[in-house]
Amino acid sequence: MCGRYHIDPGADGRVREIIEEINRRGMSVRTGEITPGSDVPSLAWEGAVRARAMRWGARTHTSLVINARAETAREKIMFRQSARSRRLLVPLDGFYEWKRLPGGAKGAKYFVRGAESGLLYMGAIGVPTVEGVRLVILTRPADEQVSPLHDRMPLFIGEGLREKWLRGDENVWDEALAAPLPRLRLEAAEPEQLSLF
Repeated sequence: MCGRYHIDPGADGRVREIIEEINRRGMSVRTGEITPGSDVPSLAWEGAVRARAMRWGARTHTSLVINARAETAREKIMFRQSARSRRLLVPLDGFYEWKRLPGGAKGAKYFVRGAESGLLYMGAIGVPTVEGVRLVILTRPADEQVSPLHDRMPLFIGEGLREKWLRGDENVWDEALAAPLPRLRLEAAEPEQLSLF
C-alpha cells in the first residue's frame, strides 16, 4: 500500500460524528488526501469506542514507519505490544496507488474505493515513540483487485469484527486476515505520464 489515503468529512455521517468528537476533545485532524505525518481521525477502545486524533507514522532513528505487515507485526519487537493492546481503526473513503511501469517507474495515480462507495476501516496500531504514541497502518498481501497496482493493500476490518478488534480480542487478528475482502473499484485519479526517455 502506498502512503496516501482519503477521507471526506461530508461524505458519511459517521465521519462527521468522529471528527466532531475529536474537535470536542480539543484536537483537530486533517481530511481530504492524507499523507504521512498528518494528524488523522482514528477509533480506539477506551471503555467504549472513542474517536481520537493520531499522528500517522512512527519515527525511528533512521526512518518514518507508516505501515506494518499484518502477517508478522505480532512477532516484531517494534509492534508486538501494540498489536496486543493498542489496536486502532482508521476510517477512509479509499486509498491511492500508482500503477507500476516497466523498470519500476511510477505511472498513473489511482484511487481505490469500496465498490458500494461506503466508508471502509483499516486496521492500525498505536506505537509508542519518544514523540508519543503514533499510528501505524497494517497491510496485507494484495488480492487480484489491487495487485495490478501494488503487492500490498490495507488490512480492512469488516463490520462484524470492529469492536472485537478494538477490544484486543486475541483471535480477531487471524479472523481479520482470513475475512473476505471488500469489493473495490479502481478509478484513475490522474492521467498516465508518458516516459519519453
